[in-house]
Amino acid sequence: MLTLALLTLAAVQDAPPPPSVNLVVPAGPCKPTIDGVAVTLDGLRATTARWAVTKQEVRFEPDAKAAESCMQDVLKILAAAGAGERFPIAFVDNEAFTGVEGG
Repeated sequence: MLTLALLTLAAVQDAPPPPSVNLVVPAGPCKPTIDGVAVTLDGLRATTARWAVTKQEVRFEPDAKAAESCMQDVLKILAAAGAGERFPIAFVDNEAFTGVEGG
């Protein structure tokens, strides 16, 4: 029984990480996109819970013309979900972060 548990654990540890996802905050209405699909902020909250379980890397790229309030909302959702602690996140460097708290 212990051997089976150890083999299962080893298989999980050897599994490749899931592919990264792209989270974009576009200019215009606050409709972030995940791999090109628009989601509501509630949809983003639900998705971040899944990312925490799967440890999926998120590439966060706000548009330089995205509304600051929208970026703040998205950053709050990511922080509440444990981005950086419960799942990896990469901030794509662009001028959209100028003046945005946490960016």
